Amino acid sequence: MDYKFYTYNFRNTVNEKFIEVPSINIENASEFGYFFLDEISNLYSNLEYINEIVDKIDKVLNGSVDFYEGFGYKVYMIQCDKNIAKVVNLFENEKIEAEIPTIEIYALMKDWRDYLIKFYDK
Repeated sequence: MDYKFYTYNFRNTVNEKFIEVPSINIENASEFGYFFLDEISNLYSNLEYINEIVDKIDKVLNGSVDFYEGFGYKVYMIQCDKNIAKVVNLFENEKIEAEIPTIEIYALMKDWRDYLIKFYDK
């Protein structure tokens, strides 16, 4: 999975000030489900939740637990076992939109967390 992080700048129409928002671009994100990119990027405002996600996936990967029930923002729940993370669509009878190696989801979430820490520390 290829991705990059960046800061999106936009002008607030009320007070005309510029606002910076941390953003992520995931190459071919639609392969993982139509809303996958939104699910990951919308977590930017909840660093505590992202820390929890990284910690729980780490426990799955190191064998402390067998399964992580998952995380998500609105539409998808991303469920992880040691090998595969399933992107489950909660609004379409739990349809599996994609299967991604858990290690890739772990790397994505860990990198997203690290980027957000730097973003909020500036």
